Amino acid sequence: LIVLASLVVLFAAYYYYTLTRPIDSIAVLPFSITAEADAENLGDDMTEQIIYSLTKLSPNLRVVPFSEVRRYKGQQVDLQQVGREMNVRAVLTGRIIKGDDNVVVSLELVDLRDRKTLWGDRLSTKFSDILLVSENIVSAVSQSIGLKLSAGDEKKREAESLYVKGRNAWNKRTGDALQQAIEFFNQAIAIDPNYGAAYAGLADCYNMLVV
Repeated sequence: LIVLASLVVLFAAYYYYTLTRPIDSIAVLPFSITAEADAENLGDDMTEQIIYSLTKLSPNLRVVPFSEVRRYKGQQVDLQQVGREMNVRAVLTGRIIKGDDNVVVSLELVDLRDRKTLWGDRLSTKFSDILLVSENIVSAVSQSIGLKLSAGDEKKREAESLYVKGRNAWNKRTGDALQQAIEFFNQAIAIDPNYGAAYAGLADCYNMLVV
């Protein structure tokens, strides 16, 4: 009886763990896009950026590389089949509609095991702010899958977020935007003094101000 009771407890503990453990694998399918010809690569670019950013979040999260998911581009897919083929617990899908100077991104994050939507949103922004949309998507996904970052990873993530904001401001090429970009880059450096990309961003800003 003691052995049987121990087995029951172990099974219950394992069952509870499988139900409550954070999602540890995800595939980001190529975003579909409705846009003019000169923006036809926007879907792939955004998909790749999100994949790369998710990969940096934690070594405990397995993110399927773009080279593997690109086979689904332009296809109507069964998400459960994708999950089996990619061996992942969750799938993120997205659809982009680009106008003259605005972009609308519709997103859905699905837990394949429980067959439920973990997160979904419809984001609208200017085309010049598209980097910030990708950053917001990554943050929302990480929270939705229950990903917990170490203190060091949190700081690194914060510095990267400030860098993205700095680059977004830098891309606007106005005097006020460049000053704002300098502030963001300096904040990123204050958090991570070894963050080389932020120093490069500062250099780009000062070079543009001189010109």
